[in-house]
Amino acid sequence: MKTNIILAALLLTTLCAQGADVKEGIYEYDVISPTAVKLTKVSLALDKDTVKLVVPQTVMLQHRELTVTTIGQRAFESLAADSIILPSSITTIEGWAFQNSRKLTYVNLPAALEEIPAGCFAGCTKLSKIVMPEAFTKVGNSAFSGCDMTELVFPATLREVGTEAFRQCKSLERVVFNGPLDKIWYDAFVWCSKLKEVVFKGAVKSLNGFAGCSSLESVVLTEGLQVIESGVFRNCTALKEMTIPQSVREIGQSVFAGCTSLKEMELPAAMPAMQMELFQNCTALERLTIGEGVTSIAGSTFDGCTALRHLVVRCQQPPTYNSSAFTQEVLDMFEQAQLEVPTGCKNIYATAAFWKNFKHVTERDMGTCYRNMLLNVGEGGAVAYGQWTVGPEGGCVLVPYGEEATFSLVPDEDHAPDLIEVRYPYHGYHDYTRQVADNRFTIGAMPENGELYVRFTDALVDVDILQTELGVVTLSVAKNHSLRYQVLPDEGWRVNSLTFNGKDITEQIQHGTYIDTPLLREKSTIRIAYEQIGTGVQTLADRQVVVLGDDDGLVVDHLSAGQAVSVYSLDGRLIRSMAATNTRQRIPLTSGQVYIVKVGRKTIKIRL
Repeated sequence: MKTNIILAALLLTTLCAQGADVKEGIYEYDVISPTAVKLTKVSLALDKDTVKLVVPQTVMLQHRELTVTTIGQRAFESLAADSIILPSSITTIEGWAFQNSRKLTYVNLPAALEEIPAGCFAGCTKLSKIVMPEAFTKVGNSAFSGCDMTELVFPATLREVGTEAFRQCKSLERVVFNGPLDKIWYDAFVWCSKLKEVVFKGAVKSLNGFAGCSSLESVVLTEGLQVIESGVFRNCTALKEMTIPQSVREIGQSVFAGCTSLKEMELPAAMPAMQMELFQNCTALERLTIGEGVTSIAGSTFDGCTALRHLVVRCQQPPTYNSSAFTQEVLDMFEQAQLEVPTGCKNIYATAAFWKNFKHVTERDMGTCYRNMLLNVGEGGAVAYGQWTVGPEGGCVLVPYGEEATFSLVPDEDHAPDLIEVRYPYHGYHDYTRQVADNRFTIGAMPENGELYVRFTDALVDVDILQTELGVVTLSVAKNHSLRYQVLPDEGWRVNSLTFNGKDITEQIQHGTYIDTPLLREKSTIRIAYEQIGTGVQTLADRQVVVLGDDDGLVVDHLSAGQAVSVYSLDGRLIRSMAATNTRQRIPLTSGQVYIVKVGRKTIKIRL
């Protein structure tokens, strides 16, 4: 193996020494390894009407076949080609590779591609169809800006869409995301003026990028969405309705500003604040429901909402409104809109700043009131509650107000919970780490919106088992579980003492040899000391004589008065001889030795 590596290195040095550039026909390459090249340039006459290019998979250099694995930066830039077929050997395409190839209508993307880089097809104004690789995870900034496709269907592997990735794709009508996403960046689909439908089949963590999509009517969002970034749907003038998942904990500024067709909206309980200009100039907005988690409303939120006639506020305490002056449109809203508040809260709203301006206030039962619990989950597992399962990507769940809530921990393999803590802005923090049982724990009724921190650690803890003459045996045991083990003394031996972390638990073996430890949370020690049973039990006349060994010598039990007891060394020397004066006789001897004990006509061999 070492020889092959050296030969490969020498070959690469030789190739580079002779010039890294390789040319075959219209293609130029750079040698990037002993077995691979990068396509760096394509030379094509500008007067060609329609050209189909088929990029070769291999090239020959000094009688050696090299594989084309990379398309270099700007390799096809401004090329007058109608279609380009790339070999399956391509694993990497560098930035701006096909930029401004304005005749290009088709490019196949090899299955091994994991990323479509920045500016890759920017300005390819006739590129109408792209089949996304099944394994790719990212679309870079401006990657398809200005292209002509009508539909995009992304594989479940996609995790990120970059800034202005599909900017001004003016023919794009439908977008489908088949899996979970980490983030759609700023202006990703800005000014896609024909885009009508966006479907998310998996959770997206952070959403942005649809401002100015003037034909957008429908957006299907799923639970798991956490953040709707500022301006994401600004000036989407055809947007009529949208259901915001209850998992959303933050909606930025101006998200729906200028959505002049939007008639109704319900905000989730998980979000604590309504940002500036959230519904500015939503001239068709008639009904708005504010979730019970909202504590503040920024200025200009309702500016231009001239049609707002029904405002439902689920908050037990009136949210603050951060504006010292109101536009005439807002003043008209105070005068005409119907304000609904939870039962028993009308008097509170009647004296609260901003809310006291409403002329028509009614109470009604809002059903179950919720508090939102933000989940901050470390690597190594997830937390489940109700319909939600939240992992390291984080999220928010709704917990019924005034009720206890039981959460389930879902550790990854070889992981276990290490920290469980609930924090409240005004009520401090509460540690639930030691209340976990069977990967479940229950928190008390939430006094306000809170945050749950869960950290996982390696799931195994070491347990040292110390046994006489056997040294130390270390077992790795699942954390937060008990250990069941069995004590099996050798024949003729029994347990003298058994301790767990210094606590004597010898009595546990009285009812069998299976021992269960407490829940294991840290490294522990089990210490087992054995003693030898004096082999046994012999029958003399009608009585049983038992010989036992301990650290101080022998104990002979069940003797008859006057019965002779003799002790010999292993080589036959008499060490002690006596006549029993009691039924139980103790004979001091040196430990660690082997003795022959004779009682009557019977002999017993025993080691102390």
